[in-house]
Amino acid sequence: IPRWKKISRYVNYHGFEPDKRSREKLLEKNNTCKSYKIHDKIISNKIGKQKFYLCQGELNSSTFRPNEKLNSLYPFSERFKVKDELFLESTTIDNLKFENADFIKLDIQGGELDALIGSKKTLNKTLGLEIEVEFQHIYKNQPLFNKVFEFLASKDFAFIDFTRLVRWERNNLYSFNGQCIWGDSIFLRTPEYVLNNFYDIEVFKNYIAICVLYNKFDFVKVILEQKKWVYPFQKI
Repeated sequence: IPRWKKISRYVNYHGFEPDKRSREKLLEKNNTCKSYKIHDKIISNKIGKQKFYLCQGELNSSTFRPNEKLNSLYPFSERFKVKDELFLESTTIDNLKFENADFIKLDIQGGELDALIGSKKTLNKTLGLEIEVEFQHIYKNQPLFNKVFEFLASKDFAFIDFTRLVRWERNNLYSFNGQCIWGDSIFLRTPEYVLNNFYDIEVFKNYIAICVLYNKFDFVKVILEQKKWVYPFQKI
């Protein structure tokens, strides 16, 4: 994500891409991350084999079958054409036992809720998430935004905003006037939650960095006022 490039040299990056076409491109990409790894498994709510619908558009492949009835109404629907049905290895984020996952970004074509369900333990130490969500069924039986919202609310994450809303018109795939189809959403811990549940100075520093990246300066102000920190984050 472009905004994260500002602090990429401090980031330990773990990506997940089961589609070999996209994974190879990601591995060839230049990056300035502290560490950078691309896993070859589906991130889901279970460990084992899972059906994966390989679509003509490699960014449209999913564990959910594309919804032809909806997609055929809009331009370039051929990108959702299923070329093959594969059974690929899947895992959960919890199973990988990360020491911490301060921030999670999910853009997995309808599989976001499954990935979150498989991250229940990891989420206890997570400070924020950016998640692609759908408002229409691009894929059959996929969970929509309300389900993601409800799950994360139950884990004490606050919905903050949409960084992007995408609208499709019948004769124009991206427009300001079309039907709102999907978007990118931000969920964060509130500063009150962080103050009451975390005690490590590194967590506070990471939380402030995340808030600055997403322009949530009011959250930063609450943390600084309550903790009375001075640069470089030494308590008075």
